[in-house]
Amino acid sequence: RLRLERQAELSRKEGIRLREKLEAAAVQAREGAARAGTEVAAAQAKFQTEERSLRLAKEELKTCETRVSGVLSEQGRLQTELREEKSRAGDLAEAERHRAKAERRALERQLQSVQNRARQDEQRAVELLSAQEALRQRLQAELTLEKEGLEAQIERLHRENRSLKEKSRSVLRIMAQRRIAGAAEA
Repeated sequence: RLRLERQAELSRKEGIRLREKLEAAAVQAREGAARAGTEVAAAQAKFQTEERSLRLAKEELKTCETRVSGVLSEQGRLQTELREEKSRAGDLAEAERHRAKAERRALERQLQSVQNRARQDEQRAVELLSAQEALRQRLQAELTLEKEGLEAQIERLHRENRSLKEKSRSVLRIMAQRRIAGAAEA
């Protein structure tokens, strides 16, 4: 019987120890789950950002591919014309090749001109915005000065008005005293 009690006591202590280990493991698991949740949220946010970047890159790639396709199409057309001209006559083909090169150079110059114009327009827009901001600040300063001047003028007029009221009261008092004095003498 004593042995059974000891075994029961050992089993109870072992159960307590196991329960404590289980609780500690549960706390660690909850903390790990919370960390994992935070990491998953951060990873999802990063994934969404990367996905947006990828989508933008794909759109840019599609635009570039469209441009390349157009350029390639144009190049193919010119090459076909060039081959046809070569088959007709070597001299005519050479002239056509020079013409195509001249056109390409003209288009490149035209493109360069358009890009330069766009840069100039952008610079002009920046300058206009800067000038507009300077004008706004100057007008604001002028309005502030004008407002302060008007406020000072209003204050001066208030003082003058009070002074005139005081003088009017003094004159009325003096006239009243004179009437009273005149009535008393009579």
